[in-house]
Amino acid sequence: MHVPIANIPKADLSLRPELVPVCKAAGIETEDIITLDDLPELSTIESYLSPDLTRWILVDHNALQGQLGRIYSDRVVGVVDHHADEGKVPPTTEKEPRVIETCGSCTSLVAEYVSNGLTNLMMRSSRCVRVTDDPDELSDDEDDEKSFAVRYDAQVAQLALAPILIDTNNLQDKTKTTEHDHKAVEYLETRINDCPPISKDYDRAAYFERIQRAKQSLDSLSVRDILRKDYKQWDENGMTLGMSSVVKPIEYLGNKAKQEQHSSATGSESLLEAVKAFAEERSLTVAAVMTTFTAADSNFNRELMVVCHDDDGKTCVDRFIQQCKEELQLDDMDGGEQRSVQYHIWQQGKLSASRKQVAPMLRNAMTSS
Repeated sequence: MHVPIANIPKADLSLRPELVPVCKAAGIETEDIITLDDLPELSTIESYLSPDLTRWILVDHNALQGQLGRIYSDRVVGVVDHHADEGKVPPTTEKEPRVIETCGSCTSLVAEYVSNGLTNLMMRSSRCVRVTDDPDELSDDEDDEKSFAVRYDAQVAQLALAPILIDTNNLQDKTKTTEHDHKAVEYLETRINDCPPISKDYDRAAYFERIQRAKQSLDSLSVRDILRKDYKQWDENGMTLGMSSVVKPIEYLGNKAKQEQHSSATGSESLLEAVKAFAEERSLTVAAVMTTFTAADSNFNRELMVVCHDDDGKTCVDRFIQQCKEELQLDDMDGGEQRSVQYHIWQQGKLSASRKQVAPMLRNAMTSS
């Protein structure tokens, strides 16, 4: 049995409004998604879920972090990921996948991996229904089961399409989109087209726009919630890096922080207070915020903010600036030091460098000397 677990708390599902149209298309409820809260308490999880009785497959990351990593990292037996290989997954994974390749969306690799076996999987899960293209060969029960399998495949395909379309900007982002992504979309849309009741209402551009609008709807969220909405964390060399991706500009976050704090400070100073509190809550050595947005002139933009408070963090950030500022084409927007907290805000000129590239640079600055 394989149990899919989203590596977030149940409460964080509400931070992802894009799940609403996606789950609706897939015919499921967001409450049905299995999260960390469905596991036993992490402090006592070993008593209920012995490491020896588990096998873990990582998707969209290739190093198990945090408390789960401390307990189960030796039980990782497979991976499907599009980030840099950290060498934590065994080189031989036997029957489980070991797929680590560059592409726009990790889900493209998942779709590619299962594309040859999805029909067989559905046949097993639908009580070994005999699939045939000749309706005269089907009994009523078999016809119902084939119809169910085809509809199920189409719903799963829409679920898988969502992250691919978002991650690649509907396959239009030439800096991220690869042949893996194009092939995955083609395959998944074939599954949708196999089900006329679903395909008649499917339009890729319209589906992408629905998800994108929902994903960019941040007005109802606090700055803290926005920072934890799309957040990843790593431990390196006794230090911790936390990185938030946000689909609005730094100016938007600063204005929101200023309003929340009823502050007379500038937007950058108010945002610094919010990021500082977020970093303290998670005991971060370095907190980073990456923004991606399309400006009024229709140009795509990236910004980067880093915040640190102690000597280790400041040394790391200084090293990152020395090693990577030129490569990332970082143009100073704001920065300084307030009450021993150092911060930098840059416009990022290298638009092809997403969190997938910038996070390893920061992590390398934590480990290099």
